[in-house]
Amino acid sequence: MQPGMVSTHSKAQDAGRLVLEAVRNREDTEVLARSPLVTLSSIQERARLAYPRQPLGAGLALRDFVAECIAAAEADVAGAVPPVVERADDQRAVLDALLEGRTIASAAKLLGIPTSSQRFRNLYRVRYLLVRHFLQETGVLHRNPAA
Repeated sequence: MQPGMVSTHSKAQDAGRLVLEAVRNREDTEVLARSPLVTLSSIQERARLAYPRQPLGAGLALRDFVAECIAAAEADVAGAVPPVVERADDQRAVLDALLEGRTIASAAKLLGIPTSSQRFRNLYRVRYLLVRHFLQETGVLHRNPAA
């Protein structure tokens, strides 16, 4: 890779981190308004249309998108069936932990899941769901029409 170039993997990690920060801070529109995510065109557009005279319109629009991605992830977790998911209860606990600002590892510890297990690695699906839904809702990631 050339100097100054950023890998796709690095961009995905940054997006994931930013989305999880927005999830953690979803009740604080002032914090959300300072997020780099508010520069996304879909968030700017929603702020312009839904919150035209609000000084924290971008934060409110980001809050809306976060709420939508949480609802979509909750629906995915609620509808999970084997073999796609080992235990829907595990994923619900991880989603709750992420919504409370805790980590996947802390949820696994409470569930008694060893961090070296495949069951633990499967828990990261919940984080993926949150981030994927956000990126799809904001138009950064296009939906697969076959899905």
